[in-house]
Amino acid sequence: MISPSKQKVIQIEVTNACPHMCGNCTRFSGHHKKPFFMEVPDFKRAVNSLQNYPGMVGVMGGEPTIHPKFDELVKYIAEKRGDELTPNVGPIRSFVSYRNKRLANIKNKIGLWTSLGGGYAKHYELIQDSFPYQCVNDHTHRGEHMALMLPREELGIKDEEWVKLRDDCWVQREWSSSITPKGAFFCEVAAALDMLFDGPGGWPVEPGWWKREPKDFGDQLKWCELCSACLAVPHVEASSQVDVVSPKMHKRLEEIGSPKIKKGLVKIFDTKTYDAKKYSVNHDVEPYVIDNKDRVANTNKSLNIKSIDALIVCVNYDDYLELTLPTVVSQVDRVLVVTDKNDKRTKKVCDKYGAKCIVSKRLHENGAKFAKGKAINEGLEYLKPKDWVLLLDADVMLKPNFRQDLNGYILNPGALYYTKRWGPADVYQIPSFTKALKQAKDPEVLFNNFANTNVAQIEGREGNDIEHLPFGYFQLFNIKAQSVKAQKTIYPETSDTAEHDDKVFGFEVFPVHKKASLPVPKFSVMHLPHGIFQTNWKGRKSPRLEAVFKNPMAFKPVPGKFRCINTCTLGGRMYRPGDIYSGYSANKHFEVIYAS
Repeated sequence: MISPSKQKVIQIEVTNACPHMCGNCTRFSGHHKKPFFMEVPDFKRAVNSLQNYPGMVGVMGGEPTIHPKFDELVKYIAEKRGDELTPNVGPIRSFVSYRNKRLANIKNKIGLWTSLGGGYAKHYELIQDSFPYQCVNDHTHRGEHMALMLPREELGIKDEEWVKLRDDCWVQREWSSSITPKGAFFCEVAAALDMLFDGPGGWPVEPGWWKREPKDFGDQLKWCELCSACLAVPHVEASSQVDVVSPKMHKRLEEIGSPKIKKGLVKIFDTKTYDAKKYSVNHDVEPYVIDNKDRVANTNKSLNIKSIDALIVCVNYDDYLELTLPTVVSQVDRVLVVTDKNDKRTKKVCDKYGAKCIVSKRLHENGAKFAKGKAINEGLEYLKPKDWVLLLDADVMLKPNFRQDLNGYILNPGALYYTKRWGPADVYQIPSFTKALKQAKDPEVLFNNFANTNVAQIEGREGNDIEHLPFGYFQLFNIKAQSVKAQKTIYPETSDTAEHDDKVFGFEVFPVHKKASLPVPKFSVMHLPHGIFQTNWKGRKSPRLEAVFKNPMAFKPVPGKFRCINTCTLGGRMYRPGDIYSGYSANKHFEVIYAS
């Protein structure tokens, strides 16, 4: 045996409640009639007692993430012991690969032991912000657990042999001690047995308790007499939920009213025929798993997106909405469109495609031209979303397989996700593009072709590859994100136009390390252009698409000709509004001249 000061981990057992009842669990899950939840003051005392402990302090259960005060516990241990951590918010394809690559360094100061599930999903952002090490095991694999309740006395193991085996036990030598609400223990299994059989408790949880040496373990060693972790004993698949126990341990479990006994999930081992040669003694640090790379099943969907509510502000943009709304309705759970009281055509488009439409009372508040931020907050108040929200412009189309592809990723609920937008280079190409889209056998190929071939008319805007930034054309976020909860209003309300609020949301509400792009071009969106940059920020001014579809070429730009709209200097020459500039491309102070 070794002193806890030399162990890799000391666990703080915050609960023994667990959604699983794995066979031969080291915490004896399923045998407790009533689970415990460590009180916050006890947890703080436990953390404080481990000051200067050189190893890792683990937060463990049961399933710790279902503790009702989990947030408070984690924030405390992260403040007192954790390192500054920059979490990964990039979309995750394989959680087990992500864990093994980023969360597997046992040399970190704090760690979390979890089986995932609803509690982990609920606290996902906080967990990634706090725990650089995570031992993740959803118990869906073929992991085998060794029998733990086959006391050496019933197996006929003599004292001399027993002491050698006990003192070389892998749990105590290679892994952890524990703190429970009943005190501190030299071994995690001893702590669990004390809790299960209502023992006398452990040492006082006070600074330096973990410096005790084996000679100081004293009465706690009696729990070893009930434990078979150091012996050659049978194993069972964890998913079987069956515990292998001795006759005397079976009787003890009956006496405490074990629910597993009542469910028939306890198998009595014939100790009279025990032959140690049939089994092996375990010395592995992680003996409960066959392949550490398979700790999370591909079928585990507990962390995937549950629902997406799309929100679009559309005023006098019904002609665009007619083209884009069907691509959105088919990919999300609910769609809400916010318009003003005079826009009856947008309401008709929504009715046609099954989207809800509400009239904004604040869009023109205090004489505002287009207070988009206020309209978005009205929409959010109406929706009362519980999970993910997707903000889109009325001129943006989603790919046909957007949701299917997104379901293959795990996103951090604390992050803002954005993507790239591109599409036809100018208004006159919309008719040919939409026609080709309807006829395309593979719409994604068409999306990607447009993405890679169009060239901009305005300097610095690559084709209609206008942005790859967290602007309002596509903002995907979770309503429970800490960055969102910290705001007075969910969406900023700083502008009377469509120009500014989305930029504040994308660049100021969410810190840099809480933003990430979805993979492109897989999740790129298609933008249907409306002409000159900034044209409609104060309300619709661009030509309606009925005219464009009737005569597309009338809206084709005159090559190399640009009209100045704001006084500026270009190429060493001063240009004033109305002046014509000739060249390959111009900047944002110029507008394209159309054939009409």
